Amino acid sequence: MPAAELHFMHDEPAFVVASWRHVLITVFWRRACVADLERLEQLQEVIKREFGHFASLSVMLVPILSKIDEEARKKSGAMAKANGTTMLGAAVVVGDSGLRATIMRSLLTGIMLLGRTASPTKPFSNVPDATQWLLSLPGNPAVDTGSMDALAAAVMELADSRSVAEVGG
Repeated sequence: MPAAELHFMHDEPAFVVASWRHVLITVFWRRACVADLERLEQLQEVIKREFGHFASLSVMLVPILSKIDEEARKKSGAMAKANGTTMLGAAVVVGDSGLRATIMRSLLTGIMLLGRTASPTKPFSNVPDATQWLLSLPGNPAVDTGSMDALAAAVMELADSRSVAEVGG
């Protein structure tokens, strides 16, 4: 099955934002900084203007449990709250395996619960599960299984296109 065609909105060596229909896809090969999140916020507005809402699929390929910048954490939380009901949901894929990745996903679950955002958020260990969950949330236009699989394939291809070591993450 061919991968879905992604529309690239922002492309740096270690931070890419693309879209597919109303889904905003973000891949980080390094920790996010406030400037990244500000750029992401601008691109969210572009999608919201076009579709009236958006769904967020983020893939984090940074070293697990690396120190999270406090200002970036605050900005991320503020963005989640500001999007209110225009964000249909957010899936975060922690692109690592093993105990450290499991701990990171558990920490993310706790943060997401404490953040009390208006839209559902959930961490995942892989892109296909994240894509299926995200696109099955209420408010999303109907998407057939083939399209979901094609989107997951495109996101995995993007995530695999670079390595943390290659970009200096």
